[in-house]
Amino acid sequence: MADFGLSAFAVFFTQSPSFLAHQKAMQQARGHNNAQSLFHLQEIPSDNQTRQMLDPVPPQALYPVYDRIYDTLREQGILQTFRGVHDSTLIALDGTWYHSSQKIHCPGCSHLEHKSGEITYYHSAVTPVLVDARAAGRLVGALFGALSGAALQQKRSFLEGKLGQPVGSEWLDVSDDPLVVRGLGSRLWDGEGIAARPFPVFERGLLRNHYVDTYYGRKLGMAPTTSRVSNLAWRMGPEGRDGLAARMGDGLLVTGFLGGNSNSTTGDFSLGVQGFRVRGGLLAGPVGEMNASGNHRDLWTRLAGVGNDPYRYSAMRTPSLLFSGIQIAGR
Repeated sequence: MADFGLSAFAVFFTQSPSFLAHQKAMQQARGHNNAQSLFHLQEIPSDNQTRQMLDPVPPQALYPVYDRIYDTLREQGILQTFRGVHDSTLIALDGTWYHSSQKIHCPGCSHLEHKSGEITYYHSAVTPVLVDARAAGRLVGALFGALSGAALQQKRSFLEGKLGQPVGSEWLDVSDDPLVVRGLGSRLWDGEGIAARPFPVFERGLLRNHYVDTYYGRKLGMAPTTSRVSNLAWRMGPEGRDGLAARMGDGLLVTGFLGGNSNSTTGDFSLGVQGFRVRGGLLAGPVGEMNASGNHRDLWTRLAGVGNDPYRYSAMRTPSLLFSGIQIAGR
């Protein structure tokens, strides 16, 4: 029975669709196989034999094994290198593009169609992401686009019916301030002549106001606020981008978005990203041809930090934003 169990685990190390075929090919080519040298199997079972023997075994039978492995890794300090935001532990059950196949796939797989017509199936990873202040406006713009009176009245907002409710973490704390001295969005009145005044948009994750002009205010039965965004005033954190990267530990620094789309009705987004891999709080190398996807309803609840470095050449004045986990796919 031990041979069957070891064979089932060994397939993840050989990265072959058929453990038996891989070992036979190795035996023929090299005169030995790693089933015996690495896993100490006495006899190599076939794939069907392994399934028949292990299918009746309940998953709970393996829980003590995982518990012992986890305890050993923790006691040796090995898990410390996997610590992320809020001291959470990130464990990749299927690393980004590490396990991929042109034959084996599941309904949850992402896929890549090659020019040859072949399709590669793969899984993505959820990892902490730090978005640079100069790039964060892409995400913030999609969030604020769902706050317009037109989007609300036409049922094109994923924030419809959320007034006074939590829509993000306590770090989502933003006001609209049209009276910032020399602000790029500063004004004394808006296009309808409504006097400019500061007002809260989000307070510690709670949605406080929409952007409603007089026309849509009458249609919605809501008091008008103003027709469009002026200057955004963020509640800043104590750290800049480098400090947030150090707190993140391992993850991804996004310095730019390349194409993609965001649906203001559903909140779904899929954006191409470029930036740098971060290891131990330091830049470890550039990355590109990657994709970030998810839903804004979930994304802003994962906001784990806000920098003290607002980008002053935009009315959004976005600081660096740290998210505890975003789904990332690509190489």
